[in-house]
Amino acid sequence: MRITFEKIIKNKEEMLNIDKTNPYNVAALLVHTICNYDINDTNNFYDMLTYLMGDMQPISALMKQKVIYIFSHDSIEVGEDGPTHQPIEQLDALRQIPNLQVFRPACGSEVGFAYKQAYMYDGPTAIVLSKNKLPILTAKQKDMEKGAYLITKAKKPIANIFATGLEVGFALKVIEELQAKGQEANLISIVNKKIFDKYDYRLCGF
Repeated sequence: MRITFEKIIKNKEEMLNIDKTNPYNVAALLVHTICNYDINDTNNFYDMLTYLMGDMQPISALMKQKVIYIFSHDSIEVGEDGPTHQPIEQLDALRQIPNLQVFRPACGSEVGFAYKQAYMYDGPTAIVLSKNKLPILTAKQKDMEKGAYLITKAKKPIANIFATGLEVGFALKVIEELQAKGQEANLISIVNKKIFDKYDYRLCGF
């Protein structure tokens, strides 16, 4: 696909070729350059991350440009397109990029929190979204400010279960199985691991 951006500088026209490997370059370029945008967003399949890492790190992360990277089809399960669309190993690599904040929401409330933080953050943000059905959680954004929050609180927990994104739904099923056996556990959703790592988890209320 070929897109033309008109730039009123010396009556020149910027010609940019956009395909699966460089839309992230374009998104970073639009910020404070061609269109003087304060923030921009772009999206792609999460399994395409390997092809995009070279664009994301030097252009937006190191330059601290306000770009929102939206990834879809995050799953630890084998998807409809087979194991090639099962990006289970990409998350840690994404979290290692300096100046890039990464959110992996487990529900609509966490998605809203991720977008709010993205607009407030002085740099790029990646929001990793699942293609699967997610549980409906009544979470307050204030509870998410430390990067993680309690979903279920047990009186006598035998364990703390930490989960992110799609796995929060699986963890809820584990909680139910434990309760059926007369046991309890705390379930914590980690919305943003980089934020959460800054705190002692024992001071987060669980």
